Amino acid sequence: MKRVVLILGSISVFILSPAAWGNDKANYFSTGVGLYSYTGDISDKTRLDGAFIVEFTFGRLFHSNFALEVGAGYLHDGHLGDELQGYPLTLTAKGVYPFEKGRLFVGGGAGVYFMHFDGEIENVKIDRGKDTVFGGHLLMGGDIYIHPSVFLGIEGKYLFIEKADFKGETVELDGFVITVKIGYSF
Repeated sequence: MKRVVLILGSISVFILSPAAWGNDKANYFSTGVGLYSYTGDISDKTRLDGAFIVEFTFGRLFHSNFALEVGAGYLHDGHLGDELQGYPLTLTAKGVYPFEKGRLFVGGGAGVYFMHFDGEIENVKIDRGKDTVFGGHLLMGGDIYIHPSVFLGIEGKYLFIEKADFKGETVELDGFVITVKIGYSF
């Protein structure tokens, strides 16, 4: 019985931890820039090696330890005649651990990616190839409040996305994304 009480007490300390400075506001908006490094075969089948990504997110803390986030973004990779552009829309659930003037988080979610490709895939010329693919992601990171309403953050994310089909030629778009963000809580 003592073990059960100790375990429940430990869990409640984490779940019911008080909100840190800046975390008393339930809504937040953030924008970030980052690099998308492929782990799929797209870099083997094309001359592309990594993309630049811009993300905009709106989130809501439903509890000091749980948030939901919706995001939209733009990614671009152009190299030696090959060009990939994408527009991701994502939904993410985050487990949050607040601390004095900041928070750490881990999470996961799903997204839809509207992709456009011009160039060559394994020596096959693709002109205005388009595909809409679905995928998931896992992430971790942290934010530091530099003002009660303004925070800076860094986030690492792994994307696992279904293969994109550009006019009969398929490529894997899986990869890591590292993003630096600035946000505002309200």
